[in-house]
Amino acid sequence: MWRFVTVAAEKYLPPSITSMPVKIDLKSLLSSGKKREKLISALLSDMKGKGIDGINVDIELLPEKAARDYLEFMRELSIACRKEGFFLSVDCYVPYKYNEYYNIKELGTVCDYVVIMCYDEHYAGSGRAEFSFFALLRASRN
Repeated sequence: MWRFVTVAAEKYLPPSITSMPVKIDLKSLLSSGKKREKLISALLSDMKGKGIDGINVDIELLPEKAARDYLEFMRELSIACRKEGFFLSVDCYVPYKYNEYYNIKELGTVCDYVVIMCYDEHYAGSGRAEFSFFALLRASRN
């Protein structure tokens, strides 16, 4: 088991890297093979330099028009991570018809972990949640 995953598990922390919200044109970035290659190279270099064992990708509000390019990026990142011995995880919404273009099934074949963000199902202003985390988790497995 990778050191980071082991340490995270011991401390009850998810195996992830802090991400910051950034406004970028994902379609433009991910549709270019050269840009994907440069991004992957930079990510791997950063992980090696910092002694990090892997990366958690959390791209929220992915435009549907960028979905195919996102999947290709994740495939390429997966190959690069495996070659270098890094783990790769991805955060995904609870799957519904409106977000099926994230293609969680495919992400599950290329990533070491798929994290379903069940906590996104309600917000502070929505009042008490009318559902169970475990019910959402079970539903996301189908």
